[in-house]
Amino acid sequence: MNGWKDLQRYRYLLFASAVILITTFALVWSQYRSAQKAEAQAQQTLRANLDLHLLGLVDEAKRDMLDHANHIFHSITQRRVRERDVPRLERAFTRAARRYEEVGDFFVVFFDGSAENRIWRVFRFQPPNAADPAVKKYNGALIGNLTEDFAASIALSRAWHSATEQNRTLGEHTITVFAPVDSENAQPQQVFFHIVYESDRLDRQDNLNQVGLLAFTANAENYPSPNFLSGLIQRRATDKTDSLGQLNYTIALHNDQNKTEKLLVGDNQTPPIYTRGFESSDNLFPNLSFGISAPVLPANYTENLTQSSILLGFGAAALSIVGLGLTWRATRREMKVARLKSDFLASISHELKTPLTAIRAFGDLIHSGRAKDSAKIREYGAIIKAESDRLTALINNILEMSRLERGLRLYRLENNSLCGVVSETVEVFRHTSDAQGFQIKVELPPPVSTKFDESAIRQAILNLLSNAVKYSGSQNDNARIDVSLKTAETEAVIEIRDYGIGISAAEQKRIFEAFHRAPENEVQTQRGTGLGLAIVREVARAHGGEVSVESDVGAGSLFRLHLPLLKDS
Repeated sequence: MNGWKDLQRYRYLLFASAVILITTFALVWSQYRSAQKAEAQAQQTLRANLDLHLLGLVDEAKRDMLDHANHIFHSITQRRVRERDVPRLERAFTRAARRYEEVGDFFVVFFDGSAENRIWRVFRFQPPNAADPAVKKYNGALIGNLTEDFAASIALSRAWHSATEQNRTLGEHTITVFAPVDSENAQPQQVFFHIVYESDRLDRQDNLNQVGLLAFTANAENYPSPNFLSGLIQRRATDKTDSLGQLNYTIALHNDQNKTEKLLVGDNQTPPIYTRGFESSDNLFPNLSFGISAPVLPANYTENLTQSSILLGFGAAALSIVGLGLTWRATRREMKVARLKSDFLASISHELKTPLTAIRAFGDLIHSGRAKDSAKIREYGAIIKAESDRLTALINNILEMSRLERGLRLYRLENNSLCGVVSETVEVFRHTSDAQGFQIKVELPPPVSTKFDESAIRQAILNLLSNAVKYSGSQNDNARIDVSLKTAETEAVIEIRDYGIGISAAEQKRIFEAFHRAPENEVQTQRGTGLGLAIVREVARAHGGEVSVESDVGAGSLFRLHLPLLKDS
């Protein structure tokens, strides 16, 4: 009976304990599910980044191989092909064979007849044989000879037509194909062709006839140099700026006949997560594959996090339900940070791809020779420069935020004229493409000298000016910015006012957080990563100051950068 009375006495405590235990169990279960989702998302993000790194590696290898092919071809005077000057061609091939040991065979092709009834005459270069008493010499040096090769003529003709049918247009000098080049070598080889026109291609006013080709063969192990692939991997593997940790690369050479694989670079201990080769349209070493792997999250990541959550949950239950509320709040904050970082990765991928696409497109137009007018070339060059500047500014912001978060940014506070720095920075910004069409008014007091880091203050001012331009809206009367410098006894205040879309009161508390961007359509349609204002705040605080904002929706914004007036002690 006494036991029942005791139970009735403590029924509220027991009820509260049951509520806390149930709430704790629900929280632990929620954290377990969140941990599973976070782990899956982290693995997905890791794989996407690995694929992006591998694509960069393959593109770099392709670019270096094609650049080296062009370098080899340009070492041979093409005028000799037009003139069919065989003796001089033999001397040129002799020099090239000695210099470029990675090349297998050199060929020169002469075209006879029209394009419809073209006759191929292929000459294979034979290096000089010192034991041959009839070997040619020039100024005392041994010279190889060009020998007409009918079997190679048929093979090269087939390879050439196969490559040109795939490319459809011959906008480039260099065409690549992977095919057999003679009957003795059944294995396909990499063949590089270089078109020779009847005159210099840059001087032609209309389509010129092709009078011949230069060609050479190479294999993946030695081209463009014996140590090229290992050097390429070494440069990538030792990159300390990568947030993924130590990346492991492998490069393998496949033998299609025996279904075997020869590992050229890397080891068999760490199998690649992703493999990639050159695009089939490149016709470049299809038997070469690149692989990548990286340290992954531990397999027991979810279990470890769950155990910690249980301990913390019961500790919070022993204290009070308030502790549970705080834990839930911390969990939501972690989920918010993870979401912001995920959004940042998606945003930065788009921001990087947009200028790179423009640079590559207009660069191809200039490189291919399709842009012949000097005005067009200058126009395309200006676009490439503008997109390069935009890309540089984006990368600088990312690197700057990374250094600030890790505490690696060092500030050199030196006496300087704050008025002069503000005026010069505004003038630099005034001449950028972003500021076109904007009226920027500057009001400065008498010269103000204080101690500050000039480069950091310039970057903060440029970030504020850039934001003022981006969020000024589309109306013409909003295309103006006011910049002023005001001083008091203990501080200087740099004010930048725009007359654009403004900022809501709720968003004013969050705009200085890293990666945060307001959800309004006017903000989301503008390019940005959410780092500019965060960098401004870090710079201000590093100088012992602060940044503040006053704004109303639709009435523009006023940002103030407060800097203490420091003097030499």
